[in-house]
Amino acid sequence: MKVEDTRKNWKDAFNCKKCAKKERTDCPCYLEWVEENNLTGEKRIRKGCLFQILPELLIQNTKVADGVHAATNSFRNQVAKVVETMREALALKQQELKMLEGKDGGSSR
Repeated sequence: MKVEDTRKNWKDAFNCKKCAKKERTDCPCYLEWVEENNLTGEKRIRKGCLFQILPELLIQNTKVADGVHAATNSFRNQVAKVVETMREALALKQQELKMLEGKDGGSSR
């Protein structure tokens, strides 16, 4: 039994000199993907060479990561503020309790 290789002929794969428009569909670097605009919800199909779009994809990924990082920092800061407010409130309550115990002379126990 003979097994045939049904993959495309990629003997010129990654040979970008032969790819004049950088859109050779027989190259493993050729990609098609759906891109969605988050503001409008519009979707479009983009096509291109991985080597050409890689910088753009890395920039977009970095922007997303920066957004997540900023959101995480903001959340952490808010939690820190809440914890600090709770500490101050507990400290005030402890002072009030000591003052009440001092006024009662400890006779309430």
